Amino acid sequence: MIVYSATRANPKYTLESFAPITNIASMPNILTVNASFPAKNLTEFIKLLKDSPGKYTFASSGVGSINHMLGESFQAEAGVKMIHVPYKGSGPAMQDVMGGQVHSLFDQFPSSKPYIDGGKLKPIGVISPHRIPGYDVMTMEEAGMKGFTDEAWYGILAPAKVPPEVVARLTEAMKKVMASPELRAQLEKVGHARSAARRRNSPRRFATRSRG
Repeated sequence: MIVYSATRANPKYTLESFAPITNIASMPNILTVNASFPAKNLTEFIKLLKDSPGKYTFASSGVGSINHMLGESFQAEAGVKMIHVPYKGSGPAMQDVMGGQVHSLFDQFPSSKPYIDGGKLKPIGVISPHRIPGYDVMTMEEAGMKGFTDEAWYGILAPAKVPPEVVARLTEAMKKVMASPELRAQLEKVGHARSAARRRNSPRRFATRSRG
């Protein structure tokens, strides 16, 4: 919603093109490496990068994607230099990191989780305010990058021209859906940090943060 407009001279849509309905869930962003990569944790990973500027690569789901922005933010925050290797989606990027063609990957935890659990990817750092329960992985703040805690979120939007009463009806319907304990449990099972129903924010409230 933010990066698209900022990275294109003539964007086809803006924030004003949409009406927010609800936030569904947030999730940690995560930095992973090939299972055989020598660094065991985030501190060791950063040291390797600083010792060899421009040697190591990171994959993303594409130029201008949130994962690309995470990689650029990480370099700025950690004071390191990496080479960006963009792909058309996280799937092929993940395959090449697991295959050893690229050293690391910035992605969202739910899509990386099966490969982390299967031992094909090694989690190195979490971009989130807190560690992921059940995983011994440092946060970026623990490695000295204060404020680098950006999470990803899923939400539902409607075209701005949709009548307000329709948006209100959809909002109320989603509030009922998101109140389901079964749905919340399923979202958390696949790696989402929390559902909108567990937040204090209104379901119509969308929080966006831009990193310079």
